[in-house]
Amino acid sequence: GWFRIGPFGAHVGRQLHVRADGFATRVVLVWPINGIDRARIELERLGPAIHGQIVDRDHAPIPDALVGLLLPQRIEESVARSDNPARLRGQALTTLAHTTRTDADGQFELRRFDQRSGSLLVVGADTFGTQWRLLSPADDSEDDRSDLGEFVLDPECWVHCTLIDGEATRIPGLEVTLSPLDRDALHEGFERHLASQVTRLLRESGTANDDGVVEFRGLAVGSYRVEVVDSDFLASRELLLANPGDSVDITMTVELGSNLCGTVVDSDGAGLAKVRVHLRSETEPSRPFPPVVTDERGEFSFTGLAAGTYSVRAATKFEGEFTDIEIHGVRAGDRSVLLRLAPLMPLFGTASTSSGDPVSNAWILLFDRPDESSVRPKATAVTNDRGEFRFSVPAGRTYRLLAWPSLSELRAAPVESIDRVYESADRVELRGLSPSDSPVEIRFHD
Repeated sequence: GWFRIGPFGAHVGRQLHVRADGFATRVVLVWPINGIDRARIELERLGPAIHGQIVDRDHAPIPDALVGLLLPQRIEESVARSDNPARLRGQALTTLAHTTRTDADGQFELRRFDQRSGSLLVVGADTFGTQWRLLSPADDSEDDRSDLGEFVLDPECWVHCTLIDGEATRIPGLEVTLSPLDRDALHEGFERHLASQVTRLLRESGTANDDGVVEFRGLAVGSYRVEVVDSDFLASRELLLANPGDSVDITMTVELGSNLCGTVVDSDGAGLAKVRVHLRSETEPSRPFPPVVTDERGEFSFTGLAAGTYSVRAATKFEGEFTDIEIHGVRAGDRSVLLRLAPLMPLFGTASTSSGDPVSNAWILLFDRPDESSVRPKATAVTNDRGEFRFSVPAGRTYRLLAWPSLSELRAAPVESIDRVYESADRVELRGLSPSDSPVEIRFHD
């Protein structure tokens, strides 16, 4: 089963199209590394043929209709590529594993996959709404050919969406998505985590033209959700019901959101680049906001925010160069948020015996909540040959240290929780420590 193709450019990705009798065609993307790439390609074996006929509502055959199969295990791959098998008209369906077209009598024959899970059969034709059907393994007969009967296609539905602002001025350039809501029949037979992926595959999107209009064509009968999602505007959505041959006109009013801008600086006022900034709504705490990263000047911005107050947090690693800071009660529209990060300070020391000999490989655990004994450590360290250890911590807090004299003993202990291990340990505990230039002394009993 080995093959060799090449040589060709080592830094250019290539698509391998693999075809074999009795197997589905597979397209694989490969990137040769160091001049050679070994690709292991698994092919799906084809099962019995399926037969059907595509007709309109008057049972007249529809010739040249496109029919394709999609494997459930390929659904997530297709979503990752943002391909859409529902858009059948005039497109090369590279996401569908196998395709064919109906003949003059509207009939088709397609080899399906020999597998335990179902396949998604997608059917479409010009001026008709796209239809899909889940084929379960039960649809296979013991013969080499199974008949699925007629597929009745309804006339396509249109959705004509106009976007306006609060003053009835049309807004061009916004992206609009349309998602099917009739999921029950579509999801039946799919695993739960794949069901939502199927819905995503059948989602359509478009961009408003200069007149603020987006059109969706070739839609099947059913319920849909239309959404406007833009970083500068508040999310807006409408629900609609499309009947056979309907042209649904909707007008959506979208509201320009507020911006929240600011700067992250150090203690000297210089902007800090590449600092991650998080936003949380104080009126809707469960609503997620993706974090942003400061630019070279330390500036950041959140756009398309609804009115209300927010918490803003600049976050760095605990043992990084700067500490974290969070401010509350920031209003949407504020463009002068200032987050000042103070540098971390050292908390260091030595571990020794009561006679003054250094203890190497001692296990030091740092807690930033000195009044709580059951929390996990914020940081850990192991003493060197001179018994030294060091932490970098935010100033203005007090800390608790727990020191374990033998790292090997700790690793051999049946660790279920940190505090449980300490119950039988000879440990040293220090509370109320603050970062300073003075070392912390830890003494273990001989």
